[in-house]
Amino acid sequence: MTVTAEFRSKHPHKTLWIDLAWDGDEPSALLGDLKAAGWVEHVPSLVAQHEATLSKPGTGLFQGWTPAERKANLAATRRILRRYGLARVPVRKLTLHDLL
Repeated sequence: MTVTAEFRSKHPHKTLWIDLAWDGDEPSALLGDLKAAGWVEHVPSLVAQHEATLSKPGTGLFQGWTPAERKANLAATRRILRRYGLARVPVRKLTLHDLL
């Protein structure tokens, strides 16, 4: 089974979410660890059965992350991802073109 992960953000790029994709069985242990760390899954897509998008609410405006939360959340989440062989997970800053 292969799992890929990517952090994504939209302007002002302070709060991130995680997009996961996999082939084969769902990585339930990875998803369980991320959910235990406070990440919540968005409504699952009926079309994409091998993908998940997770976000973690913060204490900032509109549940965004403060600078301290961003630093702490990224460090803790990268540790979880590394346990499952997902090192060097990229951060993709989405543009308006990406969101259309």
